[in-house]
Amino acid sequence: MFTKKRFFLIFLVLCLAFSFTACGGSDKEAEDGELTNVDVDTSLDGDSGKITSDQGSLEYGEDIDFPKEVPLDEPKGTLVGVMNDAKTGQYTIALNEMEMDDAKDYIQYLKDEGFASTMEMSDADMVMYSGTKSNNESAVFIYNAEPKEASLTYIPDMAAVQ
Repeated sequence: MFTKKRFFLIFLVLCLAFSFTACGGSDKEAEDGELTNVDVDTSLDGDSGKITSDQGSLEYGEDIDFPKEVPLDEPKGTLVGVMNDAKTGQYTIALNEMEMDDAKDYIQYLKDEGFASTMEMSDADMVMYSGTKSNNESAVFIYNAEPKEASLTYIPDMAAVQ
């Protein structure tokens, strides 16, 4: 059976693959400094896989390790996806099977770690927190209660993405 989760993962993989590659062109930089043609390595195996290029990577499945490059504690829940932008060092981490109380605890953890609020929202079905440290590190955590899914985005230096 083709589940919604599998469809989402395939969609995410295709989006990332298209963002890592370009139509035509050569291996030279375009006028804006971006590569016009990028080599992509893929390793796909059933419900898990990894796509890697010199611009970043995407790993998905249920046997993924929390990236050691992210200097934060791993949120409770099942890690199902990790995307990395090699240029900025940004990581986006997808989790499922997380409870609302665990999401609220993680937001408190981010506050305790010194991420000062730049945006915070919540209602009965979701919580969202965005914070930045004085050294320009940033974290964005979003949780949706209905599917029990969360995402954590860690940016080591906001100046690199602006």
